[in-house]
Amino acid sequence: MLARLTICLLKWALAFKNSTVKKLLILLFLAGPLGVFFQACSPCNCPPVESYYKIGKMFFTAYKVVKKPTEELIPLPANGIVKADSLALNVAFTRAYYSKQQPSFHIGLINSALACKCISDGYKGTTEKILNISVVTLKDFNTRLTAGTDISNITLINDQPVNNFIQNWNNNRGTTGIFTVVSFSEAMAVETQHQLEFRITTSMGTFAASTQVFTVIP
Repeated sequence: MLARLTICLLKWALAFKNSTVKKLLILLFLAGPLGVFFQACSPCNCPPVESYYKIGKMFFTAYKVVKKPTEELIPLPANGIVKADSLALNVAFTRAYYSKQQPSFHIGLINSALACKCISDGYKGTTEKILNISVVTLKDFNTRLTAGTDISNITLINDQPVNNFIQNWNNNRGTTGIFTVVSFSEAMAVETQHQLEFRITTSMGTFAASTQVFTVIP
């Protein structure tokens, strides 16, 4: 339909006797479809972004899970109290970005609204490799695991053993997300205080963070 309309309009323009008007009309009719073509084939008019990120500061936080009416995570204050089945432990990182992507070349005579989504900073993940993760209980975890014990062997990150998580993270360049949910295959002692340290060694450095002291109750 568009091609047929363009041909008809072009024939109409050629019928003009005034050569100047004729040239101007021909140029306009040809520029219109070309503008649509360039606009349709050009990428979204998105701002330049950073391709990769590197891990910045790390946070290890204990939360209370509250369901009201949708699930919500509330950070525990120092010496906070939480039921065993309402405890959530999350690791989060700040991101530093590098390797800026150049702005996309954009040309077009007709401004049309394209249905597209801009990519986010660090969309290619990180070039850092995680070499090791350790989780240490700073207070007695239970009667078997006393203060100062490395409990990485009972730690699950995103429901995966630590070594599996490290392998998947490295394979995916950490593009699956920043937050990691930490749980354990053994129960924590109740009616007692807890504090945990999370430490990550990467190819670019070591990052560590501890939770606030909190008390778990039945």
